[in-house]
Amino acid sequence: MSVELTDKGGRCAALGMSNGTWFTLLDIPGVETLFNTRKTNDPIDCTRSKARKLADLIEAWEPPDHWFSGIGKSEGKTLLIAFLRNCKGFRTC
Repeated sequence: MSVELTDKGGRCAALGMSNGTWFTLLDIPGVETLFNTRKTNDPIDCTRSKARKLADLIEAWEPPDHWFSGIGKSEGKTLLIAFLRNCKGFRTC
């Protein structure tokens, strides 16, 4: 299973990741104040403002070694922060 973040404004290409990668993001301290962080694949509709706050939380966080399999944790973190800062909000699917 996987989760895909889709830019509500259509400016950024969709960003897909494994459930494990997404669920690790939901465990970052402070994320629970942005949206419901239950570990399910229920859709999330995130505003532009909340996307930028999530980017700030991720930037200050050190991901575990196993995070973002395929491209690695540093590259995954950079890619995700860029998406969150440039999107017009996102939806998960």
